[in-house]
Amino acid sequence: MNKTRPASLCVAVLLVAVACGGGDTGSAPSDKARHSDWGSGITYDDCTEQGLTDYGIRTGQKWIGDFYADLYPCKAPTNISAESADQPTTGSTSPPGTEPEATSTQPPEASTTLPPLRGLRYELVFAGVRQTLDDEYAMPLQIVGRPGGRFNYMITREGRVWIVEEGTFSNPPVLDLRESVGIGSETGLLGVALHPTDPQRMFLYYTDLEFDIILAEYQLDDELRRAIPSSARTLMNIPTRSDFHKGGMISFGPDGYLYLGVGDDGYSFNGQDPTTLLGAILRINVDGGEPYGIPDDQPPLSPEAPEVYLYGIRNPWRFWIDPVTNIIYIGDVGADAYEEIDITSLDAPGTNFGWSWLEGPQWGPFNEGVHCRENPETCDTSGFTAAALALPHSPEVCAVIGGVVYRGTAIPELTGTYFYSDACGGFLRSFSWNGELAVDLRDWTEQVEAQTRVLSFGVDTRGEMYVMTADDVFRVEPVR
Repeated sequence: MNKTRPASLCVAVLLVAVACGGGDTGSAPSDKARHSDWGSGITYDDCTEQGLTDYGIRTGQKWIGDFYADLYPCKAPTNISAESADQPTTGSTSPPGTEPEATSTQPPEASTTLPPLRGLRYELVFAGVRQTLDDEYAMPLQIVGRPGGRFNYMITREGRVWIVEEGTFSNPPVLDLRESVGIGSETGLLGVALHPTDPQRMFLYYTDLEFDIILAEYQLDDELRRAIPSSARTLMNIPTRSDFHKGGMISFGPDGYLYLGVGDDGYSFNGQDPTTLLGAILRINVDGGEPYGIPDDQPPLSPEAPEVYLYGIRNPWRFWIDPVTNIIYIGDVGADAYEEIDITSLDAPGTNFGWSWLEGPQWGPFNEGVHCRENPETCDTSGFTAAALALPHSPEVCAVIGGVVYRGTAIPELTGTYFYSDACGGFLRSFSWNGELAVDLRDWTEQVEAQTRVLSFGVDTRGEMYVMTADDVFRVEPVR
């Protein structure tokens, strides 16, 4: 069977299709379970009866009224406790009986010599990438550039790496792996990372013709415009059983180690198994050991998979490490009901985000979650870290696209702001993380216009942000 070019794609959202849940099955939680089975004790009828919007739930708080309205606070513990399942906490940051202050719909003010920021817009950088490359699988999936570096590199799903230059991208490509990359429902050339100190070292994350996950290193030539095929070095080969839930993001952290987001392969039980490399964020030292080393401060989760750094994740299609705060933001594609953005400090190795016991603010739809919903007294979930933001499924929410924390120079008013989207809704939204809660939630979609099939974000050598759809590449620019 030829695995390189399937006849159809799962639910038409390609790499992050929610409907392609994978091997396990289980009955969907009831509406009642959605409101009461949240192990931390957050029940969405608590604190107020003003109703939950469709935009999502912040850990410890409840969204009410308009998207831009402030939130009635119902502070909850960071970790989940089965004992408190029906004991909502009532701590509040507002005095009793007072109305919460409204959050402005305008961008935040900043002290700057630039004209006031009035909004954001998309600048079309490349239109019709698949048509230009004459390949229906050549979706642009990532743009990366070393801070202050010479070039920005872009990968396309079918297996090629390009240099992005003003108004065009290099031809021939930096590297062509089409003969080695397998294309299935959620597979392909999925991630690229540049070594933080050696500009000639490039790392690629892709699926081979059997859909196994490959992490490979290539040397670039002295001009940094071509990869040397003979320099290829396979660092990791992760066997899989399906073409679902591959994750795909790789990035170096401020510690100099390489982080990899690996999906659960469509088998939910992998999320809670630290002896497997699946359903986890891995961390390795590409500068020590053969083919790599394990950092000395790695969490002792299991000797079978010492690479595992964080786990309890379903499909971390895109994550982002903010080097200023040392915080990782993980866009975890959901199953039956919720999309998640999971957040933790990299100083908290071994964090468990709860999949597949939990999906957003409810018990998961598969084995462990079904058991806990039916027998909550037997489930100790105190070791789980709740999602920072849970997005209930709707026509606009089916597969979260994790984005980036903005650290560029063109929009200093938004420095430290995290942006994200969804493959179905194509919106552009953002929030800031205050260490406990997502705050300053904003929806920029009306300004930039929703895009069909948003697949990824990128950042160039100047720290400026890009949004990529299946066909086009946009740079996010300020309106002043």
